[in-house]
Amino acid sequence: MVRSRLQLRVWGLGALLVLAGGVGPAVAVQPSDMLLPDTTRGYVSMPDMAALQVHWNATQLGQLMQDPAMEPFVADLGRQLRQKATRLHQTLGLTLDDLRNVAGGEASLALVEPAAGQAAVVALVDVTGHLDRVQELLDKVDRHLQERQAQAQTQEINGAALKVYTLPKEADDRQPREAVFFLHEDMFCGSDNRAVAAAILGRFAQSTGDQLATQPAYRAIMTRCQAEAGPLAADLRWFLDPFGFVDAVRAARPPAPKKKGKDLAKIFAAQGFSAIQGIGGYVHLCADDQYELLHRTMIYAPAVPGSKDTNDKYVLAARMLNFPNGGTLAPAHWVPREVAFYASLNWEVQRAFDASETLVDALIGQDGAFQDILDGIREDQVGPQIDLRSQLVGHLGQRATIITDYILPITPQSERWMLAIETTDPTELIRTVNRTMESDPNAKRREFEGHVVWEISDEEIDLPELTIEAPVFDPLLVGADEARSSSKENGSLPSSAVCVAFNQLLVASHFDFLVKVLVEASEHEMLASSLDYQMVMQRFDQMGAGQICARLFSRTDENYRPTYELIRTGRMPESESLLGKLLNALLGEGDEDVLRPQRIDGSKLPDFEMVRRYLGPAGITVGSEEDGWVATGFMLSKQAP
Repeated sequence: MVRSRLQLRVWGLGALLVLAGGVGPAVAVQPSDMLLPDTTRGYVSMPDMAALQVHWNATQLGQLMQDPAMEPFVADLGRQLRQKATRLHQTLGLTLDDLRNVAGGEASLALVEPAAGQAAVVALVDVTGHLDRVQELLDKVDRHLQERQAQAQTQEINGAALKVYTLPKEADDRQPREAVFFLHEDMFCGSDNRAVAAAILGRFAQSTGDQLATQPAYRAIMTRCQAEAGPLAADLRWFLDPFGFVDAVRAARPPAPKKKGKDLAKIFAAQGFSAIQGIGGYVHLCADDQYELLHRTMIYAPAVPGSKDTNDKYVLAARMLNFPNGGTLAPAHWVPREVAFYASLNWEVQRAFDASETLVDALIGQDGAFQDILDGIREDQVGPQIDLRSQLVGHLGQRATIITDYILPITPQSERWMLAIETTDPTELIRTVNRTMESDPNAKRREFEGHVVWEISDEEIDLPELTIEAPVFDPLLVGADEARSSSKENGSLPSSAVCVAFNQLLVASHFDFLVKVLVEASEHEMLASSLDYQMVMQRFDQMGAGQICARLFSRTDENYRPTYELIRTGRMPESESLLGKLLNALLGEGDEDVLRPQRIDGSKLPDFEMVRRYLGPAGITVGSEEDGWVATGFMLSKQAP
């Protein structure tokens, strides 16, 4: 049962997320965040399961899942989930239906790190009104685990019975596995760690000061999101300690041969990114009769004592996390009307470039490597011989924009993106770009609409290999070989492009996408004038959004279509989109030479033209604050006025 404990946690989270029917109104029992320890690294809570189900059914996404055209896929997905969830059943003797049957109020799941190198999963469910069902469930669990030759014992703690089952040790287990249960004050608990469950029981009797609710990052995030939400109750609350979560996930995995290379998580933590102490927020469904989905999220990252000066809140490479508020960040005139996704942010690019020096050195594993690279670019007799800092980065401003669209038919290469960074001196930047491209044998100079566009053919180049060990994936390697092989199968290699236009440095994944931007800018087909964009911005105005550092807009039907079609045709692992590469990194097995299997069979999904009727426009704004960043986002109905 390789990785059984990790998959238990993953599918246990999925179980709580899909709990649905047969529940009554929540009552005042102990909140789960008062029972869980402050070493909780990941947490999801649904405060009222009944309200969650009602609100979900009222959304267009909920209606989509009930559409008759989706019925074959929904039924098949349920079958797939039940098959995956057998590991949960094997370890704790629980099924998704069991948990749904006993839920009476809040349901939560937590990943806890009780000590370094240890991890525990905890499920807490308010079972008010369903005590008889809980006893039936406990009897069923007992029979199942006894059949698996588990050794059972009962421990009395604070007047409650803690039932502990010790399962026979298997080959990939670090230590004998446990299945632990208790029912106390209308709260049902299932865990795989006796000490953690016992400590939870102890918190019923008294506040011990080590609860999740008192953890500084969690408390700051929930307080800030509650202030934004006001009287609107959350359908879901969540929290993640990013670096602690990585450690806990690693501890949950069975022993594996140690990989060569760098530890990405440790490098980023050591480079000051551990200043990000927590991420979390509130999610509302069918909120205020205006929003399909409304969410508030905070990234809690207070200033680090010992930073170099008052302008730097953080240290080392984390100093690049500087996103000043200012401006509306509305789409410029050159952003085409028909894009799937738009995002723009304020970022001090030059400071970020300088701050990245220690990170690059750490990734390469050699002090001074960053400066050696700059020296090489400047002094290489067959290269561009430019000073990257002064001649390129020195001419960049403080606003970056990214847009995406796609081309038909949908293939793994269909999604197109373009990055734009404003320039403070376009004339000098053009000289630098031309000089750089002229030294590249794969770059071809072309002219279009009065602009010089450099088309770059992607050819295989021998590069030194850099292997990064991450908790589950290798983000610098996954997808690279697949992208080349997919392009070859289609008979062509991708052609990217670079241009300086509209006082912007434009870098596009596809040459024809950059051409589209140049053409439609001259025809005044602007995103800013489109009805759906204006509708989303009006909602932000009604919210009274303050100063922001980033703005995002998505036509979710267009934005999700490439992903949907690739899942439907079983080709998502081949995707070269930003989302596809992220999924490959998260879900892959760490071998860049092996294409990961698709985890969900989407062959029964209906035609996308049916699905798009349920997917409306969405937006997000982000503001920088003293202790981090706060994001507010929503999705509107497809027929929103």
